[in-house]
Amino acid sequence: MLDQLLAAAVARGLIATNPSRGVELPRFVTAEARFPTPAELERLAAAIDPRYKAMVLVMAYATLRIGEGAGLRRGDVDLAAGSIRIANNTVQVGEEVIR
Repeated sequence: MLDQLLAAAVARGLIATNPSRGVELPRFVTAEARFPTPAELERLAAAIDPRYKAMVLVMAYATLRIGEGAGLRRGDVDLAAGSIRIANNTVQVGEEVIR
């Protein structure tokens, strides 16, 4: 994108040459995602503060993002139906937590 912007600046006469011309970009190295096993999740949940055990396990097994997990409310969980409604999100912007 920067190369395109600089090329446009050259074309408009704003700069004499494109300083990014000839620069080789590094190749992206992609790694296959590794997911913890149920035994690893249980060890993780046992190692953290007990207040967060249920949250860690629900987030892992339901593949929730941190904001979705932090946004869960009691009313979102229906134990009889075995379901969770993802309707809220929590984010932190600077020092402010927005729910």
